Amino acid sequence: MWSRRFWLAVVLGGAAARLWLWWVSMGTNDVISWYNYAESIAANGLA
Repeated sequence: MWSRRFWLAVVLGGAAARLWLWWVSMGTNDVISWYNYAESIAANGLA
């Protein structure tokens, strides 16, 4: 059975990874790019 310290380390490591990803991706326009891509597909189709 895994110890409490192990699971605490997993949870904290996951939270740290999410914070790091948030920090390095600040200022990117990823959402806008995907939205524009979806609009172009809706208007023109895939071809």
